[in-house]
Amino acid sequence: MSSEGCRLTLSLTVEVEFKLLENVGAYISGASTDRDQKVVVGITGNTNGLGSWNPERGMICKFQKTDSPGTETWSCCFTSDICQSFQYRYFVAACEETNDEYSDSNMLRILAWESRLKPRNFSIIDYMNNGDKLCLTHVKFGVYDNGTFIQRGWLTNTSELHVRLSATACKFFNPCLSNTAQLQHNMYIACSKFVVEPTFSDEFDADTVLDDRPAVCPEDGSEGTMGLRRVDSQARSVSSPVTPGVFSFTPRNCPHPVLLSTLEINRCCAHRGENTECWGTLYKPGDDVTFYVETSDIENTAIVIEFYRQERRTKSQDTAQTNASPLRLIGCARFGPFEGTYGRKASQILSSKQLPIGDLRVQYLVIHPMTKAPTPSLAVTYQHHWKKRKAVDIGHRGMGTSFLGHSQKSTKKPANNKENTLDSFRTAVQHGADFVEMDVQLTKDHKVVVYHDYEAVVISRKKRGGRLSYLPIAIKDLNYDDLRELKVHHSSVLHEPHTHEKMDEDDLDPIEMQSFPLLRSCFNELDPDLGFVIEVKYPMDFKAGGCEMGNFFEYNFYVDTILREILSFAGSRRILLSCFDPNVCIMLQLKQNIYPVFQLGIAPEYADTRQNDFEHLFWSALSHQLLGVCLESDRLLEVPDALKLAHLHGLVVLAWGEAVNSPEKRAQLSELGVDGIIYDTLNETKERGTLSIFKQKSQASSPEPHGLSLDALHTISVPNFDGARTMQQLAINLGSPEQAPSESNPDDVPSRGVFGPIHVAVMREQVELEKLSHTYSMTSCESITPTTATKPAENLSGVADVASGTGSSTLQSPNKVPPEDQGRMGTGRKNSSSGQRVLPLVTLA
Repeated sequence: MSSEGCRLTLSLTVEVEFKLLENVGAYISGASTDRDQKVVVGITGNTNGLGSWNPERGMICKFQKTDSPGTETWSCCFTSDICQSFQYRYFVAACEETNDEYSDSNMLRILAWESRLKPRNFSIIDYMNNGDKLCLTHVKFGVYDNGTFIQRGWLTNTSELHVRLSATACKFFNPCLSNTAQLQHNMYIACSKFVVEPTFSDEFDADTVLDDRPAVCPEDGSEGTMGLRRVDSQARSVSSPVTPGVFSFTPRNCPHPVLLSTLEINRCCAHRGENTECWGTLYKPGDDVTFYVETSDIENTAIVIEFYRQERRTKSQDTAQTNASPLRLIGCARFGPFEGTYGRKASQILSSKQLPIGDLRVQYLVIHPMTKAPTPSLAVTYQHHWKKRKAVDIGHRGMGTSFLGHSQKSTKKPANNKENTLDSFRTAVQHGADFVEMDVQLTKDHKVVVYHDYEAVVISRKKRGGRLSYLPIAIKDLNYDDLRELKVHHSSVLHEPHTHEKMDEDDLDPIEMQSFPLLRSCFNELDPDLGFVIEVKYPMDFKAGGCEMGNFFEYNFYVDTILREILSFAGSRRILLSCFDPNVCIMLQLKQNIYPVFQLGIAPEYADTRQNDFEHLFWSALSHQLLGVCLESDRLLEVPDALKLAHLHGLVVLAWGEAVNSPEKRAQLSELGVDGIIYDTLNETKERGTLSIFKQKSQASSPEPHGLSLDALHTISVPNFDGARTMQQLAINLGSPEQAPSESNPDDVPSRGVFGPIHVAVMREQVELEKLSHTYSMTSCESITPTTATKPAENLSGVADVASGTGSSTLQSPNKVPPEDQGRMGTGRKNSSSGQRVLPLVTLA
């Protein structure tokens, strides 16, 4: 330690136990010795010297020593203001170049980072007054007083290939190989990654390329020729002749063995295979296995899936012989390169003599880093955070389903407010909803709109007879302006009679009651204390044949577009992401590091076997480190032990469906311990004026200066502030109607410099409108006399950006509150009334 004027030079050290990283799927033998991966330890924090939470601008630590096998100490030195305290986190990253055209960065790939909700805090004053300075400067990576908090990194500069073998993927021609239970041997399955490199000639045959080096003993005991060069930690540099005119599988580097998971209890987390000789896992036909292949060159990546057998030993044999039985190769199947994002491939399983012994069919998913992603930040993450409390109330599509099918109308009452509209969401707020559930998808011009069905209906007039007819049309085939301008109806009208009057009648609904609101409008205009459960719609195949919607958007583009919208406009709002399609859930989890993801299910009508039952759904969620599952309540009440199983494995459980609309069933689910319930008609359970649990907390923790109500005091940053106006002018303006809110221009993205630095206080008063009892209004002023504060509080840094609707402050602010437990600071909001408008407001915390 050294001081320089008012600045102090600090030396911090961190002890990294790489074994802890394996729990999140990051396998590192040792950063100092693993030259192939170029693994480093870094630090980032909330000061400019530490990169302002951007790991690419943070500091790379220096290797100090190896404490024990798998444990290393790293250190860093930097200078800080002597009167300043700062927050920081450590991370482990791989420095590598990339050939992936989808990547925006070629600097650091975060392998793991410290993910506790509150980062580490270093106080210079405490440091100088503490006699034991080592306890303040030396820490263990990810280890805190209240537990271990380590999270896997997200995709930034490499792609990830998931290759899945479903329960029916493998078929051996020899029945003996398919029934390992009756044989005295174990079967193992492993995967090797290769980079395909063409040689001198363009004429080649991918199936003829083999290396003359044997890998392990073939099944028949001969030398064999199945020794394709493996890309794992056991690989060696072997120079073998390459025949001109063929395609060679040649490793460019030697990364770690391919990770895998099996949809079974205790085997569902991504891990290395337990057999270290082949890095394979026990396998029997019928297992559902997924391999996770990281690559920076997806266009030229190929894999080989290998099957091995090993003789079982009895306990007496194990005592007499310490050496394990030899591992013998049964056969292998080659796949790749992989085209597109998602698909299926089939290949024959070939023995060591190149004879077919079975068929193998796989499904693959290619996940690229998010394009045009925001600046990476380690400021905060909620992906694995949930505060245990009573079940939160989640308004289904706001106040419930308003469009009912022909068969539902006899048994169910439609909601009074049109579903998935600003009006429905605002009414849910007034009835104390903690969250609202909404469905989002893309239009033809790639605008993110809130709507449930994949299709809508337009009314057209036939040429002959002038009769009217309904024309179903996909939302993905209409531009956003078309959805607003055309008379678009819900598909439920297909079962209703129609007349000429329906063609001529006008749509007189205010804009907040109209369908297809933009997601960004929901962020900007709804109460910032209201959480969003955002279901990302994506069509799936049915088990009986067919698909919910054909020719849909490509996976990566679709998810990237929706995620960018959320990250840009969510501010500090609580967000939970969900989807029925497990592939979308995987992408939502891997492409960002902030918001938690829930797997929706179960839905046995879908062809994806992960939707077959609760167990498969749970193991799928755990294998991809999702926070929880969102379960169909009718089936859940039939098998209540499924809830205990989910909680036993640390999954948060939300419930949805028809059963939850019954107060008795909701009470039953709450007693069982569900964490949240998504249901219709909140107004039948909660009176108007009920406060959500988050609103109650924000009001209880906020001061009430000068006797003003908490609901009437806010902070606001006003552009072009004019201090000449007085509080008397504000009082005159109270209650005066403003211009009606208009739909946000989808192409206008608020900038960081919209608001000025001066903070003022404004008063808000609710005005009840007789004819619009479902809405309320707020009044505002253009400016008032500034307060005595000349500098914004440090913990409100970036509040102007949040009020303007941008999401950048979410990534930068070190004091962000968890999604299900945040305060009032959030995006700007507009009033609920169609006849008034207010400035964006942010409450004092």
